[in-house]
Amino acid sequence: MAKVKYEVGDIVMIPVSDDLFVFGRLLQDASIAIYSFVSQGLVDVFQLESEEVLFDPGVFDTNIANGEWKIIGNIPFRDADDSWPTPKYIQDVINPNKYRVYYKGDMQPAKKQYVEGLEKQVVYRPEELIKEIKNRIVIS
Repeated sequence: MAKVKYEVGDIVMIPVSDDLFVFGRLLQDASIAIYSFVSQGLVDVFQLESEEVLFDPGVFDTNIANGEWKIIGNIPFRDADDSWPTPKYIQDVINPNKYRVYYKGDMQPAKKQYVEGLEKQVVYRPEELIKEIKNRIVIS
């Protein structure tokens, strides 16, 4: 099977159960903005522009590249800066009192009070991302 080509701004349809889907918008830096919107099928991609972004983690592209997660359209970014995920923090494994902030491919030291409220930098495998989505939204 040929590898699916994709680009920043593409909207990906992610199955979270047999008949329910969530949608994500591909960002820079191997990240995806997951919308809190849940649907039983295809949607007009521009409908998603007004939906809330639940979170924007890093993700391995396996299910996108192999076509398992379908690309259903593209919403171009108005500004290149908007195509980056939000800042994330990294806590040092050896010294848990040390933090760094990762943003736009750059890492800077940070104090604990600065990272409060930021998401932890995580890169999910596809099955882990689906599990995390299910933990964050109510899927009936």
